[in-house]
Amino acid sequence: MAEPKLKNNKLLLNIQLNDGLTPINLSRLLKAIDQLYYLGIGVIITEGYLPRNFTHPENKNKSRITPDYIDRHQLFSLQNILSDILIGNPLTLYTLNRIRPMIRSEYEFKLKRINYNSPGGVDLLGLGKVVVAIKDFIIAYKESKRKDKLADKEIEKINLDLAHRTLELDQKKQAIELDQLLAADKLNSAKQKLLHQSQFRELKILQQKQEILIQRHELLLKKQELNKKNEDKRLTREFLNIQEEGIEVTDDVQTSITDAMTDIIDLSENSSIGEVSIRNSDDTKSD
Repeated sequence: MAEPKLKNNKLLLNIQLNDGLTPINLSRLLKAIDQLYYLGIGVIITEGYLPRNFTHPENKNKSRITPDYIDRHQLFSLQNILSDILIGNPLTLYTLNRIRPMIRSEYEFKLKRINYNSPGGVDLLGLGKVVVAIKDFIIAYKESKRKDKLADKEIEKINLDLAHRTLELDQKKQAIELDQLLAADKLNSAKQKLLHQSQFRELKILQQKQEILIQRHELLLKKQELNKKNEDKRLTREFLNIQEEGIEVTDDVQTSITDAMTDIIDLSENSSIGEVSIRNSDDTKSD
């Protein structure tokens, strides 16, 4: 459905609460969403302060007009905090956490409603562009993890196939060794020697094929793990929407976002929470 129109730059993030959600899991949810919100608005404030294409020599000492998300008397402090970013250093979690207390009260993330029934819901009011980004991020991240699970199932099938092939190989080796032991008195026969040589050659070929399968499997596991990390980074950058500005973030920012999303996905997968939607603060129906 179409996104609600922004009114006073504010939107409500609605999260369905399902039966069985414990108080401690509700706390996990609110903490995770709160973390995403303040990371998002911190990046927006940073981008609003920095000049567009700030890495260009002509723009190094320029700055854009900062949005009114922070009090004007905080501008000097913000300039000091962001001094490293102006010379091209990555944005750190420490810097983002220092920006948070500067945010004006009207742009803080506020709990507007909580209905702890079955099903219930929670409404959180915040800056519209961040609320939309959080909603889209959660949906995209859930889809990414769904695909990861499908890939994991394929890996599991390969593991079972490898285990089956290994068992067959071991059984074949044991059968050859037993046959050789039982036919020890006939080993002088040229025909019998040729037979055993042929059996061992066949066994060696099977072992080589097995080794190739194991190597391919190991490469597949490494590739899947790398794909997961790259996808997490892509989704994180999309959430922060920092590609155009050229701002880089440190690993601790990535980790903080991933940890928050892990908590949200865990709660979603155990059915503690349901759909995530957005609406205007004066609406009674969600999108």
